[in-house]
Amino acid sequence: MKTATGAIALLPQQVADAISAGEVVERPASVVKELCENSVDAGARHIAVSIDGGGTVRIRVADDGRGIAVSDLPLAVARHATSKIHGIADLDAITTLGFRGEALASIAAVSDFRITSSVIGGAAGRELHVRNGVQIGSSPAAPLPGTTVEVADLFAATPARLRFLRQAKAEAAAAVRLVGDLALCHPNVAFRCEIDGKQAMATPGSGSLRDAATAVFGRDAAHELLDVSGGGAITVSGLISEPRVHRGTRGGLVLVVNSRRVHNRALGFAAEEAYRGLLPQGRHPYGVVIVDIDAAEIDVNVHPTKREVRFREESRAFGAVQRACWEALQTAHVATLANPWGGAEPLHGDATLSQGELRVESPATAVGGALLFADSAPPRADEGGLLPVTTRAAATRPPTSSATSIPAMTATDINSNQVISIASWPTAPDHQVVGAASALG
Repeated sequence: MKTATGAIALLPQQVADAISAGEVVERPASVVKELCENSVDAGARHIAVSIDGGGTVRIRVADDGRGIAVSDLPLAVARHATSKIHGIADLDAITTLGFRGEALASIAAVSDFRITSSVIGGAAGRELHVRNGVQIGSSPAAPLPGTTVEVADLFAATPARLRFLRQAKAEAAAAVRLVGDLALCHPNVAFRCEIDGKQAMATPGSGSLRDAATAVFGRDAAHELLDVSGGGAITVSGLISEPRVHRGTRGGLVLVVNSRRVHNRALGFAAEEAYRGLLPQGRHPYGVVIVDIDAAEIDVNVHPTKREVRFREESRAFGAVQRACWEALQTAHVATLANPWGGAEPLHGDATLSQGELRVESPATAVGGALLFADSAPPRADEGGLLPVTTRAAATRPPTSSATSIPAMTATDINSNQVISIASWPTAPDHQVVGAASALG
């Protein structure tokens, strides 16, 4: 490793700006995030995002927000210049998505940057051109309400940053996911995102979270979402997936705190705890969990990109999320029963968990606290199988050499791996009822 030599000296401003930009602008999706958040803070109802070449060739974000006054436009790209806070006390209760006054300056430091803006009712607009932190020019523009920012040649002057980016397709996909997350945070805003001239996503801006989720997750996936609702000092709302549908990664669960997309391990774990025993190992829910809390109870100034928050009392937030998600799951459709022995007819029974009770529809029938599974033929004795007969248990039938002498069935708790219920199987081969197990709440 090379050691430092020579006297200490102040870095040139352009170098210092490029270093600072690295904290805020990690990849093209970071640019999209900062620009869209500025648009939301400006009260925009429509935000259009266009991405070419994975974002390194061009990113364009246009909105219909309040706009920036012509006289303020040069300050918009100055570091630590903002309209969102005015004193140190404002940091104790931040209600906007941005507040540091670093985003536009950081983006302009590592790109060819143009911003055009006009206030509503203004007589004229203005365009400002900055390249790699140096102002190139300023010119009049049409007085169209709102702001349009165009970022070209991202990281062209810092090739080391380019080498660490992924392929253009992956970078574009990351940007689309980020726009989708913002759409879930702000369902009252219509987002449109294009990749290389083709529409990748569009939300209606109707104010309905379910409408936004349908646009982001797709119609089929959104159909499997349950409403979340929890009141109190910490309000929890949102949409979470039915236990019967799940994903291989945790990235499908969007966490929102005070309209801000955040990454918080405690909140994510709280939501997953509500699913304990309901999902296969290594599988995870998807959806959006929204937490609304007094702004003075959280600190959003703990990460350069503002993606993390710190709670004054994290255990309270954890409990509120876990409780709200658990209550939503009490009305979940928890299983679609199938014939595990490969009989002529599947069982097609639906089991629903409601207020701690497992309710089963035909052809499976609940009798005296037991689940009876009807089939057109008895199970074949030479085949074992997995039968999801309870909400938190899996039942297995040991193989046997005789179809007319089937041993007892065991139900095993998925979490503790201990037997929690035993029920006898019928022994006559012509019985319609082929299995029974006690139902757990």
